[in-house]
Amino acid sequence: MAPPALVLALGAVAGSAGCGDGPRRIALEPVPLAEPACGRPAGGTGLIVTGLGAGAAQPRSIDLGAGGEVVLDDLAPGTRQLMVEVLGEGGETVALGRTAPLALDDLADGDVVRVLMAPPDGACDVAALASPRAGPAVVAAGDGALVIGGGPGQPLAAAAFYDPAAGRFTEVALPPAFTGPLGTAGAVVVALPDGRAVIVGGDRPGYAVFDPATRAFVDDGAIFEIRAHHAAVALGGARVAIAGGCGALDRDTGACVAGTERRDTFVLDVDTGEVTYGPTLARERLGAALIAEPGLDGAPARAVAIGGVDGAGAVVDDAERYDPAGDPLDGAVVTIPGAGGVATTLASGATVVAFPGGAAGAVAIVPGVDVARPLASGGVVASGGAVSLEDGSALWLGAASGGAVRLAPATGRFAAVPAWTAGWSGQGAARLPDGTVLVAGGTEDGEATARAAVLRPAGEGPFTGAVTITPGAGGELPLVPLDPALVDVSPELTVSSAASAALASWLIVGGLRADEVEVSATVRVTGGVALLLGFVDAGRFDAIELAPGAPARLVRRDAAAPVARCSGAEVEPGALGGAAVTITARARGDGLEVEIGGRVVLACDGLDWRDGHVGIAPWGADAAVTLLTMAVAR
Repeated sequence: MAPPALVLALGAVAGSAGCGDGPRRIALEPVPLAEPACGRPAGGTGLIVTGLGAGAAQPRSIDLGAGGEVVLDDLAPGTRQLMVEVLGEGGETVALGRTAPLALDDLADGDVVRVLMAPPDGACDVAALASPRAGPAVVAAGDGALVIGGGPGQPLAAAAFYDPAAGRFTEVALPPAFTGPLGTAGAVVVALPDGRAVIVGGDRPGYAVFDPATRAFVDDGAIFEIRAHHAAVALGGARVAIAGGCGALDRDTGACVAGTERRDTFVLDVDTGEVTYGPTLARERLGAALIAEPGLDGAPARAVAIGGVDGAGAVVDDAERYDPAGDPLDGAVVTIPGAGGVATTLASGATVVAFPGGAAGAVAIVPGVDVARPLASGGVVASGGAVSLEDGSALWLGAASGGAVRLAPATGRFAAVPAWTAGWSGQGAARLPDGTVLVAGGTEDGEATARAAVLRPAGEGPFTGAVTITPGAGGELPLVPLDPALVDVSPELTVSSAASAALASWLIVGGLRADEVEVSATVRVTGGVALLLGFVDAGRFDAIELAPGAPARLVRRDAAAPVARCSGAEVEPGALGGAAVTITARARGDGLEVEIGGRVVLACDGLDWRDGHVGIAPWGADAAVTLLTMAVAR
């Protein structure tokens, strides 16, 4: 039986309109699909609705034959997401959905909340694009995604916005600078941290900013020179780093004109139009990727240009790291060999480049490390986009064997995702706020396609109530290493310290993000150990540092974080020896309490916690941590 729309009654706990007014009622409805049966499998025997985000998860079992109405009058005020599961005859989940993040107090009586239902780790087609688009650019924007260019031959002068609640696209008018005969050929679109997106360069020396609130381009400006087929990435705020590319396009093909290749870099502030030039790359790069890399231990942030082709069309099989604010005449650029390919950055701060040089395999680019770390071999060569997922894993599209492969970072293993039609390749992709992945355009059987689908990953999301990790129990672990070369998974899971810094190696728990958490880790330690809280990226987190014979301390690795008031006891010399010991940290309210083997060693107050991941790391030179079990809960 297909699941009905659900009517949820939110009672006084969630906030009612007034005394005696009764609960507000909202409808929870599935997003319309091109193939409705995909998200509504026949033979469903039950329905589970779970409130996520406020402590422990709150599942409610629903009788599919009861007409679809259910009263959930005890949702906790901090509920941030609703998960819906359709159960099969054996009790397995046959369809899964999560709403986009929400606040119960923002919901009014009669509101409709949409949820994309799909098989776990499966994909369902949504309404197609208005026209075929081979190799479109797709980036997240606000509550949806922006699709630009692509098409048979040179890119179209066209843009569309995907509305995840409606499951369809609406056309977006491009500014005049991007509507010439060459369309968006050579232009690059970048997602900004505030939800906006910006399209830069192409046939003319301009840029334009897309506002997802109005679903329109609202600002445009000039960059003083034509720059096309370049690499670009958001650095934070309104700043966009741009590297390489060329200075002229062929009027018939939209390709770079020979001899106009550029190796210089600059940073564009899209709010002010200010352009600041940076170092010069060592190699020509056309169609390369650019990623932003936070600095470790207070070091400046870096940009890394990855892959692309040179002016002769030869594949560039390396990467270059540079400081975007470096000296234009004498800025240092470091080459990382063997790191060209399709890249995405993981929750830990590492960037994974899959299938370098067209070979089946993958490497990791680690902040502060100037060599590529081998990750895996025997993978499937992909031709589409790459997306990091909420549970810490990563997805590459366009794999010839079936359309997608997924990386489990803790082990470096790839696995096929059995959700895609063979022969569909060259897609653009972006992760949406509900954790799904929009896949659009590309080619099918060698022809440009208008097809679009949404993948529903089955892993944990940021509002999960609790995660328990037991290495050796079988299955993949939701752990994401910063440096895979410093992780050994056999016979036990051990992470070792990096020689370059006291804290430059860690494992991040994928999925769950919270501002208040309790962490309990049973470990064996050589040297010292650190628990990481509120982890946003490699430059923003809180580290509880524990070393034998030294006072326990909290270090806030973020210049914007206020200093806490802490009292730390000395960690006894034998407390972190070779025997297994349990370390517990409780971050609640504005306080923190840390225990080693039941003894309190650190207490802090006056803290302002932020949403972030949890992690564990060796602390100090020649340190190592073997993880036996770890539990994280809101």
